[in-house]
Order: sequence, then C-alpha cells, then structure tokens
Amino acid sequence: MKVEQISEHIWSLKSWMGIPIHVWVVKGQEGVTLVDAGVGVNV
Repeated sequence: MKVEQISEHIWSLKSWMGIPIHVWVVKGQEGVTLVDAGVGVNV
C-alpha cells in the first residue's frame, strides 16, 4: 500500500488488489473520515 500525506490532515492511500484502489482520508479531532474511494477498471 502506498500512503502519501497531502497536508497535515489529508492522506491518499493507494493499493492494488487485482484492481487499483484509491482512498482519500481526512484526519480530524474525532477520528478519521473516508472522503472518497475509487476503483479503477481498464475496459
């Protein structure tokens, strides 16, 4: 898994599980929030 810190509170997580998966996460005072997730499929 590739983890990249975009800013103090924003993280980008990428992984390959047969298909590429990309998740955006925001770290706040109350915990972690999943903002967006995408699955890439080549057609």
